[in-house]
Amino acid sequence: MKRTLYIAAAAILTLTSGTAAPVSAAPETPGSKYDDFLKKSKSEYDSFLNDAKKDYSDFRSKANDDYASFLSAPWTPVNLNAPKQKPKDRTLPPVRQPKKQQSPRPDKLPAPEIIIPDRNRDPEPQPQPIAPVQPRQDEATSDIPVTIYGTQVTIPVSSRFSMPEVAASESGVAKAWTALAGSGSLDATIKALLDARSSYRMSDWMYFRIISLLVERLAPAPSNEAALLKAFIFSQSGYSVRMGIVMQGAERLIAMPGTTDVIYGMSYYNVDGKNYFTFDPDVTRLRITGKDFSGAKPMNLVMSQLPRLSMDASPMRTIACVGYPDIKATVNSNLNLMRMFDDYPASGRPNESTSKYAYYAQTPLSESTASQLLPALRKAISGKSEKDAANIIIDFCESIPYVYDNEAWGHDRAFFADETLYYPGGDCEDHAILFVRLIHELLKRPVALVYFPGHLAAAVQFSTDPGGSYIESDGKRWTICDPTIFYAPIGTCMPTVDRSKAVLIPLTL
Repeated sequence: MKRTLYIAAAAILTLTSGTAAPVSAAPETPGSKYDDFLKKSKSEYDSFLNDAKKDYSDFRSKANDDYASFLSAPWTPVNLNAPKQKPKDRTLPPVRQPKKQQSPRPDKLPAPEIIIPDRNRDPEPQPQPIAPVQPRQDEATSDIPVTIYGTQVTIPVSSRFSMPEVAASESGVAKAWTALAGSGSLDATIKALLDARSSYRMSDWMYFRIISLLVERLAPAPSNEAALLKAFIFSQSGYSVRMGIVMQGAERLIAMPGTTDVIYGMSYYNVDGKNYFTFDPDVTRLRITGKDFSGAKPMNLVMSQLPRLSMDASPMRTIACVGYPDIKATVNSNLNLMRMFDDYPASGRPNESTSKYAYYAQTPLSESTASQLLPALRKAISGKSEKDAANIIIDFCESIPYVYDNEAWGHDRAFFADETLYYPGGDCEDHAILFVRLIHELLKRPVALVYFPGHLAAAVQFSTDPGGSYIESDGKRWTICDPTIFYAPIGTCMPTVDRSKAVLIPLTL
């Protein structure tokens, strides 16, 4: 309840920006009582703002004092969970047909073995500090430029900031935490980082990365000081993070951000429904803090929007439909966005190996790519029936070359939709992910991914039945659309898949 009141009061402060609310002035009369009323009102309002700011500061200070006291108690020795590896399948080769086929006959597939529930609800707001961060108004700062994915972000750091020495022990960490929190010297930095998160539309992962890059400028890495500074800033921003003291060789401190997702290939510790990742493959045993900072929320690895990055344009690429030679689109890509995608951790929901594909499909096309691609395709499908429009869209996706991941990357690697339009080619999952994004953007129909062992296709709920292969679920008909059957129309199911083991993955985009 108390935190709710602080958040509500924070909204008032944000709207007022620390200044008195405007009051309509009456005609000024010498000696009138109105001047006295204005002065008194402003004084009372300023007093209210100052009291509110002090309350916020006191609330955060109390939370940090309590947490430092908790950190001084013995931490729990644990063995980390071994990294979860990305699920591996033998990849079924694409099927090629000599020419565009006629509409396939109606063909109902067996009920899916597993139907992953639609959990892609509207994204929750990103974590926020336990109380508003209010830097000193007279704080002297120096600007630190941080370059992330080719984009320079300037972050102020107080001239009062001095990183305390951190011993790799419970008492050493607690002492340093108290020093950082008590000085308030990072308040301007934390507020600027949160402002940058909003203005650059950073995902939680990008926010963690920019904090890591800033910490490299403020403390030697790797070091106990860098680990504590990273954990401090991330937790004060509202995120779940725990610290661990590595119990292998010389003891050292590491920061472990928490998420309810699985990051493939990273060792972790699971507690309280969250996975805390080390990002250090050599760590297997450590002592870990027993709880998060007050009010912290886990990092979300689903990107519901793309960040605003500086433009580094790739050469133009023209993609022409094989089945409709007059239909083509020319696009280029932002190489900084490609760098961000390349750095993004492969992840999914715990115990749902096929959910990793949904994470890629839920990420929209970039604004620059959409502005080039969608008008050309909208023109191509203008006046067409829903079925004919969908066949043009699937032909466009089929016209992107098929490339096996092992040949291109040496390992399995799913693409975000923008990547499929940038790289020379992709495999079944990349074509399917691009297709559902385009159907969503152009036809606004419900879409799903369909997993078969060794293969990924797509499915669409059309307003009228277009015929062909389909899956029925909860009384709804999902027409199979497979953009790696070259060059088959919608409603065609790959003949080599195990139809009895289909997994339907509905999406809300």
